[in-house]
Amino acid sequence: MAVINKDVTYMALPLAIRRGNPFPIDEYAVWYDMGELTTYAQTNPVAYVGQIVTLVNESASTVEAYMIQNTAGNLMKLASTTASGDLTEDVLELQGQVTSILAAIGTKGGESSIAANNLWAAIEEIKAAYEAADTSIEGMFENYYDKTETDGQIDSKIATAISSTYKPAGSTTYVGLPAPSASEEGKVYNVSDAFTTDEDFVEGTGKSYPAGTNVVCIDSDDAGTYKWDVLSGFVDLSAYETTSSVDGKLAKKVDKVEGSSLIQDTLITKLTNMAQIDGVAAGELEIDGESHELSIVAVDSSKVTGLAAALAGKVNVVAGSSLVQDTLISKLSALATINNVN
Repeated sequence: MAVINKDVTYMALPLAIRRGNPFPIDEYAVWYDMGELTTYAQTNPVAYVGQIVTLVNESASTVEAYMIQNTAGNLMKLASTTASGDLTEDVLELQGQVTSILAAIGTKGGESSIAANNLWAAIEEIKAAYEAADTSIEGMFENYYDKTETDGQIDSKIATAISSTYKPAGSTTYVGLPAPSASEEGKVYNVSDAFTTDEDFVEGTGKSYPAGTNVVCIDSDDAGTYKWDVLSGFVDLSAYETTSSVDGKLAKKVDKVEGSSLIQDTLITKLTNMAQIDGVAAGELEIDGESHELSIVAVDSSKVTGLAAALAGKVNVVAGSSLVQDTLISKLSALATINNVN
């Protein structure tokens, strides 16, 4: 592992050292294998923090410089052979390029939530904002002409818009009204006589309209089913009640009263007569306690209208006797006076 030794004793040499051979004075200054260099930095007791070492790649003819940056022996790359071969020149060129990039990028705005060191996140933020704005703009202009559309698409849109516009077509009789079709779509006719609709009308059959009614041909289901449509301005009220009709029907009605019902006049007369009864003699009438039926117990014959006259024409019943005519009684009486006969 690399060490930090600040108390080392140095020897002063009064003369400069001149190497007489093409190799480094320090045995561990130049390396030719990255694995060996790493092992040295991490395990050799003479490795020290801050030591500069180089790695030579013989096959690629490149050199890299490293510094041991901590006691763990981790290596930090300082420089390497450049394409131009002049590290200072390359660094200066790189600094100029970085300055140009910073000038092109500009300073991060205060409204951005992206960290200054996260360029890709900033790009994504800008992209998302642009897409949101683009969607909003497309929504505002979705009904406008799009230059990417073909002439055929434009012609189709124009034809659709024209077909939905009403076009005056003059006056005609109901019989002369042409059959609804694509060629008649949008045309408005003034029907000069009164008519009743048939199956060629959106309103259905049986609707009556007066002379002067305007009708227009439309695609009733957006699938090529063309029909005539009566334009607003006239409403067929033939199916509705008139004021006189309603008044006539109301004249045959009575006001509804809660808790009341209609009964026949004859029944009202009977009820009125019954209401005039002040009372009955005791023992003559009786009301059953369960069925609430009224029954007659006994009524004096004098209270029965016509009963006395009817009884005057009657005789008492006698057992073993029968009624006979007066002429026969006279004959029997005459016979009773005969004393004897020869």
